[in-house]
Amino acid sequence: ANPPSKFRDCLFKIVPMYRYAARKQFKEAGKRDTWNIPDVMLVNRLKDAVEHEQRQNEQEAKKTLGEVVTYGSVVQLLHLKTNKFIAVNKKMWAQMEKKAMRVSLDLGQ
Repeated sequence: ANPPSKFRDCLFKIVPMYRYAARKQFKEAGKRDTWNIPDVMLVNRLKDAVEHEQRQNEQEAKKTLGEVVTYGSVVQLLHLKTNKFIAVNKKMWAQMEKKAMRVSLDLGQ
């Protein structure tokens, strides 16, 4: 792969670790083949939970804006051009360094 031609394509924003539990449950619920009334009610509740979780993530990002990142801080790196996060795939090896894990850009959990 060729390196990016513009420096701004290499910029990342440091953000706090976002919560993804509700989004993950909502995504899993959407994989069902059959639906009944309780399932639809559950999906509606999960959708509300996802929206609440997203608001919490935004509030946490605003709260921590400008804070110093110290060793041990749990953060995520958001690629500004693609709006994707750096993700580590523990099950795949890096292409160049076979003893390292693969790193890629991902939308988040």
